Amino acid sequence: MSKTKIFLTIGLLLIGAGIILLFLPSSRQEEPSPPTQAQGVILYGYDEEGALSWGIEAREGKMKDDKGSLFEVEVIFYTDGKERLQARADTLTFEKREVTLNGKVEVIRHDGYHLQTEAITWVEAVGELTATRVRITSTAASLEAGRFRYDLKSEHSFLEEGVTATLDRSPPLHIVGDKAEEKDGRLILTGGVVVQGGEETYHCARITYDPGTEETQLSGEVNGTLPSGTIRAELVTLSSDGISAGGGVRLLLNHRFFEGTDSA
Repeated sequence: MSKTKIFLTIGLLLIGAGIILLFLPSSRQEEPSPPTQAQGVILYGYDEEGALSWGIEAREGKMKDDKGSLFEVEVIFYTDGKERLQARADTLTFEKREVTLNGKVEVIRHDGYHLQTEAITWVEAVGELTATRVRITSTAASLEAGRFRYDLKSEHSFLEEGVTATLDRSPPLHIVGDKAEEKDGRLILTGGVVVQGGEETYHCARITYDPGTEETQLSGEVNGTLPSGTIRAELVTLSSDGISAGGGVRLLLNHRFFEGTDSA
């Protein structure tokens, strides 16, 4: 971990109780020094401009040179001096500038973004988090995927392999796609997208959900099956006001759509 200042709050415990100099025969090689163990570990990292980049707190740890392990860990990531992301895990191992968090990993963003996984890798040199098999929840949606990448600077999530999503609306929308992106709560799924909500099913190339407008837009050869018939269009928008469509719209209604009900 480069440019790191280490503060040990509960003292430094050196295995071997101090530095012991042994005068041995010249034919015998000196044994390598043991790792340093510590409790109450606090670490800080800074970027090239000297701005705070991250902070780590751990119950205890052991370190030697540029390798080590920490236990019961919390990592805080900063952008422009502001706390933007927190990560918690049972253990953290590091070697040079690559860090792996393992065991009940949780990543929480300031806007309610919450990721859960069993292991996540942090490469400080490129400012990215990567993982396999993740679950992400937010105030309006949830996602699962087989592969995950997060750009710490742009706060942008990229997901692929078996991507599924659920939008919290009435009725809920269940979505399957090849890839997904998330930024500031805005969600995009692409590649063979299938959308199911209530009695409606849609197939399209892309779906975008905007939490600001609470609208869901389907685009790219949209084909939908509705209780009243089928619809084809280049763009379909689902909102609290209903369904709207544009671009080569073709609506085929069931032959009984215009028949009234007989209450006699």
